[in-house]
Amino acid sequence: MVWIKRNLVMVIGVAVSLLLLGGAGYYLYCNYDEDFTRDEELDKLKVKLEALRANTFPSEANIGAVRTNVTQVVKFTTEAERMLAHDHVKAGTVPFSVLLPREIDVLRRDATNASVELPQKYEFTFGEVKAMSRIPGYALEPLASRLVEIKTLCGVLFKARVRAIESLQRVAAFADEPKGPDLLLDRAEQTNSLATGVNVTVTPYRVVFRGFSGDLAGVLNNLSATKDFFVVRQVDVEPATPGQSGAGMMDPNMMNPGMMSPGAFGGAFGGPAGPGPGGMTPGAAGFGVQPQVPPGGPRPVAPKAPVGVGAAQPVAKSSLTKILDEQPLRISIVLDVIKVTRKPVPAPPR
Repeated sequence: MVWIKRNLVMVIGVAVSLLLLGGAGYYLYCNYDEDFTRDEELDKLKVKLEALRANTFPSEANIGAVRTNVTQVVKFTTEAERMLAHDHVKAGTVPFSVLLPREIDVLRRDATNASVELPQKYEFTFGEVKAMSRIPGYALEPLASRLVEIKTLCGVLFKARVRAIESLQRVAAFADEPKGPDLLLDRAEQTNSLATGVNVTVTPYRVVFRGFSGDLAGVLNNLSATKDFFVVRQVDVEPATPGQSGAGMMDPNMMNPGMMSPGAFGGAFGGPAGPGPGGMTPGAAGFGVQPQVPPGGPRPVAPKAPVGVGAAQPVAKSSLTKILDEQPLRISIVLDVIKVTRKPVPAPPR
């Protein structure tokens, strides 16, 4: 006991060391299985790494494969840039406030020449811009670009000779453009950078027009034939509402003379009938109209005509089968205009 008292510090240190050593042994025992599993996973990763290194080396075959891939990428990029090429629109010498009404008048005249119906006093999405007292300078080029694209879309519709244009919608050309019904508020223009000085711009549009299925086919064919690159995202087709304003369609009843309302020709159709040839009233000899009734007197009974003389002959029932019954349609197309613009890159200093 005297020795322990004299070496109390050493005894306490030995006891603490033994406790720590026991705790470390218990920890190793509890984590032995997990360590073994981690070692197996590490060995598998080492084997996989060695296999990858064994197949990757600067051989002639690998160098040729890399060169082939680079050639294909360059060819694809060149072809895509050629298809998506777009001339940079610049503001001309004529002020945009003067140019815009001229172009709108030209579009209206083209619509009239193509027999395409437009809403009354249609401004082709530029009604709010046209009413602005002053257009800021930074908005001239975006507005000029939108005007060119609208002209292209209208040219496609006019060439297809659709029955009527109900509405055109586009995204805002600049941040401060007045909001109106002709702006797409749920979509925005996107610009992505492919390389230094090469940008891809996606501009959404929505076109609503009325016509038949052949008109839709013509519009899609004309879109594919334009210089600009159009991508059709969505096409909605529904039956056109009869009698709606701006439909560009005639009343179906007016296309069938047999559906005319009474009163157009007088007599039994709603008005007095004049005497026919030889003093006869229409209908006396097969005209199909009853004689005029004298005021206050009994209604005369027309004598029955003998068979073969003025009598209506039975019409044979047609054996033709209706194959296609074309109906007017209301068509909505959501599309994007994709453009690639390349800006000159300044040469690095010597």
